[in-house]
Amino acid sequence: MTSSPPSRELNQLEWLSVSYLCLPILVFLLGWLRWPYALILGLLTLIGWATVSHRRTLNWPSLNRWGWLGITIVACAWVALSGLVSPFFLNADWLVRMSVLRDLTVGDWPVGYGTLDADHQNLLLRLPMGYYLVPALLGKVLGGTEAAGRWMLALWTVLGAFLFLAMTVANSQGEGRWRGLWIPLLLAVGFSGMDVIGGLVHRHGWPPTGAHIEWWAELFQYSSNTTQLFWVPNHSLPGWIAGLLIWRHREQGLSLGASALLMLGVVTWAPLVAIGLAPLLFVCSLRGQTWMGWVREWGRLDVLALLLPGFFMARFITFGVPSEAAGTLAEAGPLGPVVARLVMFSLLEWALLAWVVFRAGERSWVFWLAAAELLLLPLLRFGPGNDIVMRGGIPALTIMMCAAMTLLSQHAPKHRSFQWATWFILAAGAVTPYQEISRVLVEGDRFESQGQNFIQINGTPWHYIGELQGTWLSHVLESPKITLPELNK
Repeated sequence: MTSSPPSRELNQLEWLSVSYLCLPILVFLLGWLRWPYALILGLLTLIGWATVSHRRTLNWPSLNRWGWLGITIVACAWVALSGLVSPFFLNADWLVRMSVLRDLTVGDWPVGYGTLDADHQNLLLRLPMGYYLVPALLGKVLGGTEAAGRWMLALWTVLGAFLFLAMTVANSQGEGRWRGLWIPLLLAVGFSGMDVIGGLVHRHGWPPTGAHIEWWAELFQYSSNTTQLFWVPNHSLPGWIAGLLIWRHREQGLSLGASALLMLGVVTWAPLVAIGLAPLLFVCSLRGQTWMGWVREWGRLDVLALLLPGFFMARFITFGVPSEAAGTLAEAGPLGPVVARLVMFSLLEWALLAWVVFRAGERSWVFWLAAAELLLLPLLRFGPGNDIVMRGGIPALTIMMCAAMTLLSQHAPKHRSFQWATWFILAAGAVTPYQEISRVLVEGDRFESQGQNFIQINGTPWHYIGELQGTWLSHVLESPKITLPELNK
């Protein structure tokens, strides 16, 4: 059996973070599949996870108790301000996600909606459920109410934010409390493109307090970290964890077993994030060894064990997705204005920052590949809000954040001008997270529970609902349990 050097394996904090992403897989397999399939796929997943766990190193970040306390306080405050914890309010966009959580908490598994009409038969809740399953299960144990599920979701999100912040601090090369702790935490919460400048250039004017300003380019968006946490933590948490892992292992690489386990977790949470992660993870798994060494790693027990669960999870999440959901930027309108907007978008969202970091000496392969992804992703279109750009770019944006953090953490006079330029760009970008956080202080559309199931609120969108009839999955999954059967009366 092929083994990798310890430097290519996960450390303790990384192992906990990847385990956080993969725990929902076991909950799904044991809660949604018929027992023979659940036993086989669950056992294979456990073998892969246990093998990666056995090979992890025992290193922990060198933080004292005040450092851990600071990370915990920031994580709790950040999540609380998102509205998941009272007395603050959730954005109205959470109506979709909370209806998913409600059905998973209140209803039996697998969650189904029966037959609505001739065109919608044997409907099943089908989406990447990694973010929801553990809180829903805990909510069931604690009474099976919507409120119990929401509190568990808040705690689950705090745990994810804590792991992200801890990994960010661990990746910092700074010394002392300021450069080694508070600069990484400040960057993690405040990292954003210069949306306010984009809005001013396009004559949107200075935004009112609490306004959402990231759609200034209209066709595409790279969201700030705070926007991602407040609106789509189901996408941001796996993307952040994956991006930080790639950054730390950019020199020695990451073993194929650890890469497979990470990809399985990310696919279960956010397939569009996994698309952006795939090129980065592929190259990272090649680093630190030869091509033949990489080929031999495919014979590792953890890699082989995770192949079948990975195929099944990908197939479940994507069944019923229409081919017409995808397209290219050429379909967005006249080429000239679209290209001009893309150039402005790239400059303000990431390219100016990348240029400063490059001038300061950053030349790593992961930096170049992340820049290439951020340049090319807007050429694609997929999903109702062109989600492939917003979600697929999260790992690459995290790498840009790490590159900026590395520059700011250095105590080198020769880099002083580049550090000041970086601070200026980040300060302009910080208007965006300020707008998101300040929304809790102003009136506006907010999420309010209506006590209804997903279909009653949202209809039957293809990216959340699948028609199980006529697919081989109907033989693998337990029979769907209809939530709120009065829909069919």
